[in-house]
Amino acid sequence: MTADLLARLIEAGTPAALVAEVAMLAARADVAGATVEKRRESERARTARYRARGGDQIPGWMRREVFERDGYACCDCGAEDRLECDHVIPLMAGGETDTDNLQTLCKPCNARKRDRLRKSDKRGQTRTNEDLAGNAGLVADEPSPSPPPLLPPQTPPIT
Repeated sequence: MTADLLARLIEAGTPAALVAEVAMLAARADVAGATVEKRRESERARTARYRARGGDQIPGWMRREVFERDGYACCDCGAEDRLECDHVIPLMAGGETDTDNLQTLCKPCNARKRDRLRKSDKRGQTRTNEDLAGNAGLVADEPSPSPPPLLPPQTPPIT
């Protein structure tokens, strides 16, 4: 198709600079199309590996239990719609499909995470919806920590 288009442009007396520009744009489009197809193929292979390990088959009872535990809200952003059940440690990394390894994420947060481990999950620190509310690490009976006192500025000794 590109060769036919270039031949017609040349026959029509189109200036050489314009023909060269069209050829360059067509070459870029071919490369971009190949890149997109390569990415799609990679995604298909990843999805096939995920499904082969049973990743798309979280039982309904387990999904409901995880949603209830997490208060029907995303553990990342607190959203309450478009919720999905996500593996904290992905199946591809050896994670299991059990309630201890599942969390509630909204569709955008789950898409952003994909099959990666967050740094906090690698360290064993998991976020909860209470953390999102600003209560991270505080118990209700504990007073809020106060900032350290400010020290007066020190002046250098006169010599």
